[in-house]
Amino acid sequence: MWLLQATSDPYYQNYVVQNVVALGGLAGTGSIEFSWDSKYSGVHVLASKILMDGTTGVNTDAFKAYQTQAESAMCAGNERKSNEANQWRLIPRGETDEYDLKLDIHQELVSKWRRGKAIFFKVQCTVTNRNEHTVKKLILTSDELQGPVIGLHRLRGRKNSFTLPKKLKALQPGESFTFTYVSVKARKADISVKQVLLE
Repeated sequence: MWLLQATSDPYYQNYVVQNVVALGGLAGTGSIEFSWDSKYSGVHVLASKILMDGTTGVNTDAFKAYQTQAESAMCAGNERKSNEANQWRLIPRGETDEYDLKLDIHQELVSKWRRGKAIFFKVQCTVTNRNEHTVKKLILTSDELQGPVIGLHRLRGRKNSFTLPKKLKALQPGESFTFTYVSVKARKADISVKQVLLE
């Protein structure tokens, strides 16, 4: 997988697709453990990243199979006090609706002001959990949130990705939280859900 990412050579992508069983990409064909002796989970996570990046070409189904295994590995890696399994969803670019995440993101213009010739807009966003499960982790992404963002935690090294504020440990069913951002555009920013962990 790392050779595919490093070179983008179609040979390695074809190898990954043709060897989906040998590489543990189908349910029941590989271990969800990650250790010195078993690297299946690493392969699955890297394949999921390629799926999320939208560079799978016509081989989307094979990479979705790897994604399912990666999600199983992440769930198994989370220590839990109950038998209820976590649902950790990696959302491929442009496919948020397919997963029916039931997370509402409502944006509302709350103020605007002028400084010199520039006009600034303050937008308040309300994120509501419409799921029956608690949202334990959430990653939102937007290329348009370049200015100040208040009420979200910007992920280090990923300037366009944000997670729940540190004071908010989880988002219960029906619960909401708000954040604000400042923009120079008189329109709502395109904000999407990249990853979510439901419990």
